[in-house]
Formats: sequence, C-alpha cells, structure tokens
Amino acid sequence: MALDALTIEKDGVDGKKIYLYGEGWKFGSLDAILPDETCAQLNMFEVGVGTFNDRLRDRARGGNFERKNIANPGFLTGLYYDFNGLPDLAMVPNDLATQEKLLAEYADVIKASLAGNLRDFSFQNYQAAR
Repeated sequence: MALDALTIEKDGVDGKKIYLYGEGWKFGSLDAILPDETCAQLNMFEVGVGTFNDRLRDRARGGNFERKNIANPGFLTGLYYDFNGLPDLAMVPNDLATQEKLLAEYADVIKASLAGNLRDFSFQNYQAAR
C-alpha cells in the first residue's frame, strides 16, 4: 500500500500507522462503469482498508438504516430478554419463541462480524450448537 512508504523522516508521519476505514458499498456511477473494481464489504480482503459493517450495527442496535428510532430491538437493546412491545414492530414478532430464535441468529451475525477480517475463522451457529 502506498501509505506504507511514508516515513517520519521524509514525510513527518509513519504511514504504517495510518488506518483507512470506509463505507464499502457498491452503488452509484462508479459501480455502473466498473462493477468489478468498486470496493464493497465482500471484496476488500487484503486491500488494507476497513469497512463499516451495517449488519453488525443493525443486529446489535436493532432497526436498520431506514428507521430513525430503535423501535425494533436488537441483541443489545432488549430483543427477547426485555422486549419493548411497541405496536409498530413489523420487523420483530411479539412471540417469545420467534424472538429467541431471532436473538440466536443475531448473535451469529455479530460473531461473524466481529471476526471480520479473520478469513479462516469458523464457528458453529446456533442451529449446529443445539
């Protein structure tokens, strides 16, 4: 990576200590022109740039990018164990059995997301662990 060539002596900064972090989305005109060259979460392996993980955010917090409130609880905000019972929960059913299964699925997504760049990381999902 070009940043690695930066040195304190020559450039005033150690380029190896600079961490790049971005969105990693396939969208817009560049994707239409060069679909195989746009940076997305799935093709960032060994690029040296971290990407924001919306799957982790949505499962941990609840809701999604379109919902401004957190009416739909996530792993950290009460799904199954402290359900808020708000009536506009189209994404989350009110029965505990379904919520318990959803909580286990969310935990799997969170585990895989935290492993992130560990390409060879493996784990048993909630279904295999039963």
